Amino acid sequence: MANTRLEVHYDAGFGNQIFVRGQGPFQWGNGELLQSEGSDRWILDFDLPGPRRAKVLVNDEEWSVGENYLLQPGMVNEIYPNFTRSNGGWEPFRTFHFEGDSVRTWVYTPPGYDRNLSKRYPALYHHDGQTVFDDSLTLAGSKAGVELRLDETLDGLILNGMMDDILVVAVEARAASSKRHIDYTPSFDVEEGGGGEAGAYLGFLVNEIKPAVDDHYRTLPDQNGIMGSSLAGLFAFYAGRVLPQVFQRVACMSSSFWWAQSEIIRQVEISDAHYPQKIYMDAGQGSESEADAADKMFQLEHALWKDGYRYGVDMLTRLFPPHSHHAWFWRQRTDAPLSFLYPWQDGL
Repeated sequence: MANTRLEVHYDAGFGNQIFVRGQGPFQWGNGELLQSEGSDRWILDFDLPGPRRAKVLVNDEEWSVGENYLLQPGMVNEIYPNFTRSNGGWEPFRTFHFEGDSVRTWVYTPPGYDRNLSKRYPALYHHDGQTVFDDSLTLAGSKAGVELRLDETLDGLILNGMMDDILVVAVEARAASSKRHIDYTPSFDVEEGGGGEAGAYLGFLVNEIKPAVDDHYRTLPDQNGIMGSSLAGLFAFYAGRVLPQVFQRVACMSSSFWWAQSEIIRQVEISDAHYPQKIYMDAGQGSESEADAADKMFQLEHALWKDGYRYGVDMLTRLFPPHSHHAWFWRQRTDAPLSFLYPWQDGL
């Protein structure tokens, strides 16, 4: 038996109380009252023989949303519960400026963000942000103008306890996406005749956009992820590689690892660096270009494996054979990177 503490951070409102139900030493049929230590802090000390599943309730009647919590013995288990089943929402944030062009941003806040003011959240920076939340923001009349519906996917995963709750910062590709090949690529490609300004763009992201987000929203400034597809997937991998202390979660979908004769893969192959981060990569095989993306992904996976990354632990690759290189397919599988990078109770 190990002395254990449960610490729940939630303002239940005047006259309300927080209870816990679960596996022994608790009961599922009746709750045990936690002691109030202020308006938004409730504690209970008890002996726990091993990991046990539990759930917190308001007034022993209203259950918290999501899966059960797994309490660990001999430690303080801090919980920031959500009691509302309403969806999260996204809103326009700020318009920034980079090298003479405007860059719009939008921010998704998860269910319960406006209710539990004690909680702070990891932030995921998603590029090609105009395609993330709403059809009206995508490129009108463009084949690429397909909304990813990421907010709907996040709501479903979070409310059903399939991932932890996070903020998502959608960052627009500047100049109507005409400069993606410049901003999202870390090296000059002779055959493409351009690119190589990802370092400058990364500085803009980290030094201008991120501080503004951290100042305005309740983020965990040291817990950030980055995500993108195609060239933006290449940029996400590059950003995580260059600044692993900033971006600990990296999602790369159908990524353009072929850029500049696969320079990014060669850099990993000659390195033995293993950073404390999680990396997700995927690709389809439904077209020639996408099949090539899959080949490059597996080549990069092998290089990371040699550096000590463990499949399913801090690295995951997924293959979707029917999918071609299009946002229509990407939006069908955004749940895969989200649930891997931010599993339920990851922050407990």
